[in-house]
Amino acid sequence: MGRDFNRIIKREGGAILVIVLFVISIVMLVCIAFLDMSTSEVLMGDYFKDSVQAFYIADGGLQKTLSMLKTDPNFSKGDQWARFLNTSHELGAGSYTISIDEIGNGKIKILSVGTVHKSVVHIEAEVLLATINPIFYNVISSDSDLKLSDGSLIYGDIYVNGKLHLEGTSEVYGYVRVTQNVIGKQYVQGRIMEDVENLKFPSFNRMQYMNIAVKQGNYLAEDLICDQLYLSGIVFVEGDVFVNTIFGDGLLYATGDILVRDGQVSGGSSCQSLIISEGCFEIDNQLSELKAQVNAGVFCRDFECPGDVSVLGFIAAQRILVAGNLQISYDDSLIKTQGHLFPDPLSDEVEIIVLNYREINPGYPEPN
Repeated sequence: MGRDFNRIIKREGGAILVIVLFVISIVMLVCIAFLDMSTSEVLMGDYFKDSVQAFYIADGGLQKTLSMLKTDPNFSKGDQWARFLNTSHELGAGSYTISIDEIGNGKIKILSVGTVHKSVVHIEAEVLLATINPIFYNVISSDSDLKLSDGSLIYGDIYVNGKLHLEGTSEVYGYVRVTQNVIGKQYVQGRIMEDVENLKFPSFNRMQYMNIAVKQGNYLAEDLICDQLYLSGIVFVEGDVFVNTIFGDGLLYATGDILVRDGQVSGGSSCQSLIISEGCFEIDNQLSELKAQVNAGVFCRDFECPGDVSVLGFIAAQRILVAGNLQISYDDSLIKTQGHLFPDPLSDEVEIIVLNYREINPGYPEPN
């Protein structure tokens, strides 16, 4: 009996040893997995901290860039910008790199890349650099509520001091900034900003134009009535203007109303014309079957058209009333050529408006 018991113990001992070793192995694997998980959490915590720091470093680089642009907007020229752009700059625990691309209509795109260890954050901002009054960079600027009829096509940015009402199948391709709200938001293919700060429209400041027109021999002390008006230099009219067509690349300033009866305003070879009216600018096509066409920048008290109209330039007015559909797109030549004297220039000051700001690679890198 004793010998049988000893044999059983010896036979079962090997199995028990195997079971014990198996249990120990499982416990060790669980411990290793727990330690690995804890290590990964620590690493992810470090990455999270680095990513937060990288974000603030990228933002710091962006703010420095905006400050530099305020005093020197010519980022494509000069030693200061050559040393600053596309170069790594240390800040805090990491560094940042800045690049700038021009995208037209006075707007630029700034990319700031912040780096801390292996964490990299990209911040992109779209910014308006206004060296003249900001309203002249919009394709439409209205100092009161604006209603656009069914079928209107707007290629550019809109600013409205009040409400914007888009009817029917109107389409807007650009930023929309209003001091109140937008009706018909579904027709906007761009960012909508409501309750924005009111932009101050410039004063007409007729003396600066009259003095130049007198020197150029283009000053008229009474109403102007003619068939075709050719614009070269600055034409100043002390009164109303009644013409069939306007063409040229000059500037027309009228202290009264302007009526274009044949509905055609054409630009010149270098740029579009600039038309300023202290009264109402009305474009009609009473004498033509052609659709009314305005190739100019228009700054006036009231802009009116009794039918459809196409505009290549901009409209800036206290009140805009177009009975038909409006098709309008911005023309960079009005600003790029710097051939026109705009009302109330900003002297040496540069106004900066941030239109869009976003992190373009949200999330954190995986630990190796």
